[in-house]
Amino acid sequence: MAVDSGMAGDVPKEGCRFPQGVAALEDNKKECVMKVDSELNDFLILLSRGMGIRKLYFAKHNKVREVVSNIIKSLNAYFQASQEEELFVGIIEGTLIYNGRRLTGPSVVGHQLVQLADRLSCGGFTFLRTVSVQDIARLLDLNVELSQPVGSLTEARQLLLSRGINNITVAYKYSDPSEMVPRDRKFTWMGKDADLVMQSPDLLFQALFDVVESAHGNALLGCNIDIESAKSVSEYLLQYTRSNFSDIMQHIHYPNFDTYTVGHSVRVASLAVYIGTTLGLDDTTLLDLGTAALLHDVGKSKIPEEILFKPDRLTDNEFAVMKGHSPLGAEILLGHTNTTAMDIAVAWGHHIHYNGKGYPELPDWLPRHPLTALMQICDVFEALTAIRPYKPPFSPHEAYSIMLADKGTYHPALLAHFIAVVGLYPPGNVVKLSDGRKGVVVSAGKNLSRPQIEISVAEDSEEYKGSPGYRLDLASPESQKLYITGLEREC
Repeated sequence: MAVDSGMAGDVPKEGCRFPQGVAALEDNKKECVMKVDSELNDFLILLSRGMGIRKLYFAKHNKVREVVSNIIKSLNAYFQASQEEELFVGIIEGTLIYNGRRLTGPSVVGHQLVQLADRLSCGGFTFLRTVSVQDIARLLDLNVELSQPVGSLTEARQLLLSRGINNITVAYKYSDPSEMVPRDRKFTWMGKDADLVMQSPDLLFQALFDVVESAHGNALLGCNIDIESAKSVSEYLLQYTRSNFSDIMQHIHYPNFDTYTVGHSVRVASLAVYIGTTLGLDDTTLLDLGTAALLHDVGKSKIPEEILFKPDRLTDNEFAVMKGHSPLGAEILLGHTNTTAMDIAVAWGHHIHYNGKGYPELPDWLPRHPLTALMQICDVFEALTAIRPYKPPFSPHEAYSIMLADKGTYHPALLAHFIAVVGLYPPGNVVKLSDGRKGVVVSAGKNLSRPQIEISVAEDSEEYKGSPGYRLDLASPESQKLYITGLEREC
């Protein structure tokens, strides 16, 4: 059983050879922790991806076999880095937990693992070092085949054993009082029963990812898209954006390239709804805007993976294929009776320029929706500032420079408004201040380079321990001597 962060690390584990000296010791310990965290994230993200692939393909398909093999390799890399004999991943209020810490990236893309835990009436999974290819493959099969929840944790454990899953076990829920299990408060919860409850905003993020991922998967298979679910989650997005936009932009990301098309749509939707609220759009329009943004790239489900995820510049022929995603998306959505005019227009026209250029050509029978121009700006800004297989991220300042230099492409008034409300340091970004503090940008200020910040790390580099809402307005007179020294990106 692993201890929590307040007790762990006093004695180096076997395999971690630390040099002499306190500073060198601390640096090496940090490197070990970062390595473990990286391998853990890779494993959980790959496991989640594998669950999605297994839903699309039969058990013995080459894609399924490949991802199962990669999952095992990734899990072994975690065990090698951590020198542990087992890995426990807890689930609390829809969030993946490791050693008492919320795993933001894996939680966002790991909704299928969360849903499987719900159906198994458990609070997490323990993976033994002896986990085999068969264990992982059978777990992915179970995720597809188990449609109804089991009655108890005992029944779930028996189910896993009956399926031949011998090296993966399920754990007690974090706040399940049904069985008395001895507690030791010195240790991080490792599947033992406890009486604390953690609330998490990741449920919204998982719902956003799930609805986009499901839409792309269903479109790929020629099945109907659940438009009503997209509308429902768009309503939650609107409610959350009004008070917690910085949280959305901080937490919604795509930790691996195979999910970037899904993450891109979620971030574009968040930006579009946020900008829409600052424009004073009514709720009905905002809900339609959010839904259209979530579905705007659904045509990419029909683009071959070797083109969609190519790490290099596309050839002319490949780019011609890629450009087909816009009319393909509109065609897919036209096949549904409960879509709106905005859904169709945005899918078709989000690459059409303000001056009429771009692609595809706009037919006479399809007028360009005025909010398509806003969607185009959000779409390009997100793409420029995001990590992609073929490029590093541009800073917001660089992105604005590129967009402003592209005359005639963007609606000038909307672009000016976008820059004013997003700023040089968009909400959700972590910034470093000249006095050593760090914080999350909450909103842009009147001066584009001096936003409002919620401080998370104090001058001594310790996490801020004060009351919630410790905010700093860089535009205020008392903050005039402070300035931002750097921008950090979290993945």
